[in-house]
Amino acid sequence: MCVDTINGWYGATVGSAKHKEILNIYNSQKNLDYRMGTSDAYCATTVSATWLKVGIADYICTSVNVGVLRDKAIAKGIWIENDAYRPKLADVIVYNWSDNGIGDNKGSGDHVGMVTAINGNYFTVTEGNMGDAGVVGRRTMHVDGQYIRGFIAPDYAYIAKAMTGKIIPNTNTATKPSIYIQSVSDGKWQKVGQNGTTTGTLDKPIVAFAVKTNKGSVNYSGHVKGGNWLSDVTGWDYRDYDNGYAGNGEPAENGSSLDAIRIDYYTPQDIIDKYGYFKVAYRVHILGGDWLPWQYDTETSDGQDGYAGIMGKNIDLIEAKLV
Repeated sequence: MCVDTINGWYGATVGSAKHKEILNIYNSQKNLDYRMGTSDAYCATTVSATWLKVGIADYICTSVNVGVLRDKAIAKGIWIENDAYRPKLADVIVYNWSDNGIGDNKGSGDHVGMVTAINGNYFTVTEGNMGDAGVVGRRTMHVDGQYIRGFIAPDYAYIAKAMTGKIIPNTNTATKPSIYIQSVSDGKWQKVGQNGTTTGTLDKPIVAFAVKTNKGSVNYSGHVKGGNWLSDVTGWDYRDYDNGYAGNGEPAENGSSLDAIRIDYYTPQDIIDKYGYFKVAYRVHILGGDWLPWQYDTETSDGQDGYAGIMGKNIDLIEAKLV
């Protein structure tokens, strides 16, 4: 529905009937943050109007401001902080035009559009306020291409179920889950990272790590450089050699360096009922090198390896978050 709706406005020019329809749909909201006029930039408005027209905006968010739209998506748990993410139809891409193409784009959000076609490593975006003329146009992007800031990825399957009455959103007191990760390097346990904060010390090889969550459960393991995968672990306790951390040292500080990690997150039913399913997105930094792409759980689709790391290469930083 979303793809057909936004594509129905393709070719709209400023002041045209289609352009005015987009603005009128947005301005019809009860709790309006800003009343749009024909001279206003309207890329975020176009995406918001799409969700409004198909009747699902209450499950997602709306705004005329790209940065606010991204912030609301983060709060909803539907923001994907990953340039290399392979989008699905009706995901929303956020651009940052100052991206130099090196490393992860951490700039501000400048523009948005909706993914309306996918062809291998390329995808098509339909977006309002495109170019100097401000039309509703289309752009072809490459996965992990330049100017990608991230994606808003609503759980449309969950929304469809909610709208048909199979589940009712936001009727329980479940809070969104958080994930915590802590590593061992330089002879000690390092600072705990939470939901996207890194753990580790640059240029110091990680020899062990531990993961926990406040909701649901995790299953994780580490691969010893020059060795094998360690047994899976579900606990978090530096005194528990068997199930408290992933590492082959007892204590953990005496372990061998790791070159890969894998993590799986299991979503509890109360979180599924309220927010949908979550995955753990994680990545590692190669000692003396760069960050590797994000890995989602232990998936092997879309070019993923099922783990984060390069066999034979020390890792010195880890980042993990639930998405």
